[in-house]
Amino acid sequence: EICNTPTALRPTPLLPFYLHRVLPYSYPADSRLVAISPGIRDNLVKAGISPELIWQRPNPVDESAYSYDRHSKNKLRAQLTSFSSEDRVILSVAKFMPRKNQVFLVECLRYLPEEFKLLLCGPMVTSGPFAQRDADYVASIERKVKEYGLHERVVIQPGFVDDVASLYKLSDVFAFPSLEDALGTPMLESIACGTPVVANYLPGVTDAWIEPGAGGFVCHSNPDPTKPGYQQSPDPQEFASCLEKASSFSEAIREQASAKILAQASTEIIDRGYWEIFESLTEKNDHQSP
Repeated sequence: EICNTPTALRPTPLLPFYLHRVLPYSYPADSRLVAISPGIRDNLVKAGISPELIWQRPNPVDESAYSYDRHSKNKLRAQLTSFSSEDRVILSVAKFMPRKNQVFLVECLRYLPEEFKLLLCGPMVTSGPFAQRDADYVASIERKVKEYGLHERVVIQPGFVDDVASLYKLSDVFAFPSLEDALGTPMLESIACGTPVVANYLPGVTDAWIEPGAGGFVCHSNPDPTKPGYQQSPDPQEFASCLEKASSFSEAIREQASAKILAQASTEIIDRGYWEIFESLTEKNDHQSP
């Protein structure tokens, strides 16, 4: 299973770099590779792996937890937040770290009407080499909120989220402004719950799963040649406009998008795909036995 781009091309990442030239690794001819995004699949093909050996599948979405329920929104909102049924809730669930780009959403909120509220949830590192970096990052979000006078419209909740499905269901739209991601499982879970997603453009990731006008919207960014590496943030006013439009999606659109995601990514569908791979490998071994 290939879950990120570096290991797609270097399946022995602990091997010292110089030894990769001396001892190049290749997958056995009877391998079956599982890629969690179209982008990773494309990298494998470019590296010379036959497409026939690759199964591109998303991370599975547990349909027993992540499913559409049009009647639960206001009840969950009253139980878990201070938001009212009149508010439009923008949700972001992600680890608090710079590449997740939550601070960008504070910029976007400035361009939205007063009824729009922003809920930022997710774990953060509290020890190790990145603890100070991430603490400084959360502090930068808090400074932005104060600078723009948005303290009554933004709720920041660092910490592990026990029941993320309920947060999706009480929200009107899910924001995914990440600057880099291999797949973005929350994006799939949110759509499965009937909550559309507005995301930064990540080739082979967000554009592969978000159907414009149905599952949400993808906002392209203008490349900055002085900042190589991660994608750059889109224009905050454009992103805000997409958030507003997605939050108004009809119940019918939300329900259809949920059904479409679960038809491709539910645990039942993914389990069936693994079973077919196991059966094909077993049958091949049976034919080769004396």
